Amino acid sequence: MRNIRVIDAMKDERIQCYSIMLSMDVNTYIELIDKAYKNNGGIEGQRIPLTNKSAIRIRDNMKKDILEGTILPPLVIGCTLNENDMKLTKDIFDSYNFNDINNESAVRIVNDILAQNELSIIDGMQRTTALKEILDNNLLENYKLRIELWVTNKANNLIYRMLVLNTGQISWGLKKQLEVVFIHIKKELQNKIDGIELIESNDGTRSNRPMKYQVSHFVELYLSFSTRKCDVNLSEKVTEGFAKQDIIEESYNQQHLDYFIDIVDKLVKLDTLLNKENGLDRRLFGDQNARIGFIVSMATYIFGRPSKKYDAERVFEKFNYINTNLDRFIEKINEMSEAEIVEFCQFDWLKECTENLVKKELPEYYKKAFDILIEEDFDVENMNECWYH
Repeated sequence: MRNIRVIDAMKDERIQCYSIMLSMDVNTYIELIDKAYKNNGGIEGQRIPLTNKSAIRIRDNMKKDILEGTILPPLVIGCTLNENDMKLTKDIFDSYNFNDINNESAVRIVNDILAQNELSIIDGMQRTTALKEILDNNLLENYKLRIELWVTNKANNLIYRMLVLNTGQISWGLKKQLEVVFIHIKKELQNKIDGIELIESNDGTRSNRPMKYQVSHFVELYLSFSTRKCDVNLSEKVTEGFAKQDIIEESYNQQHLDYFIDIVDKLVKLDTLLNKENGLDRRLFGDQNARIGFIVSMATYIFGRPSKKYDAERVFEKFNYINTNLDRFIEKINEMSEAEIVEFCQFDWLKECTENLVKKELPEYYKKAFDILIEEDFDVENMNECWYH
């Protein structure tokens, strides 16, 4: 068993995580996080060791301080447990007494967690780099560290902690934070929506058919879903601050993510029906403007306007309404013949209604069209009732 002491343990009730404060020597820490460090922290999107002149100078000063005996702030690591191990952790640390610093059960489970799970460096990549550079020259012995271990059974809780811990440090723009959040969301989308393919913009392929989409487009959809806005201008500081708060706030919320995935699932199903393979002259949801309009319309009904926030019970009721009626709407189209789909969609009217609109007006146009669909309880004779508004 490694020379690790459990100093304290606390439960984060908000995101149902355990924060376990540990003490260990630097060699034990470096051994534990070696794989995570080589993988840029073990959380995709984590800031890599900085190499600009200013960062190197700061790190050199840090190394000098460490060699002179300074105490570093706690480094933060984390891991995601399976349900069984999470239950064992809960059983021990819900009743943990911080006065019992040598609690054998606590020490044993911490050692098991560290030995059996992939670790992530949530906060401390630059300090870890300084420590490794010192050890590479065999200059550090018997140096103790305090380590905060975050234990959870949901990966997005670790992402939430990372985003919060990085707020106010070397600035991460909203785009960077979205990329980090969305890596987790991308995995959930691919796990829960059969056949969906999310491609990177630099892989040379095009998203020109249903079920295949650009990752960047779905990042935009998530931003639109979270802010209930069709056009979020990231260059506007007020808007960026508002969106940033929403994204960080919602990134840990599994229910919010489940709602997004369910609505995307409906969007993808509609995309497979409303395209050229069914005799139509266009693929409706091949257009990002239509996707944004659809997402914002559904999100606004579920959560309320951007300036308004419904309570969880009301959100749940409204989501169930949208979810049930979208299923019914999809089934209705699915039962149509090719000719009936063409007649129902009325894309000639859609073309006429949009031909004089500039690009930035299109998402809002589609939002209003799908707002009408909701107002009509998803029961329209044809889509011209929505297009002609």
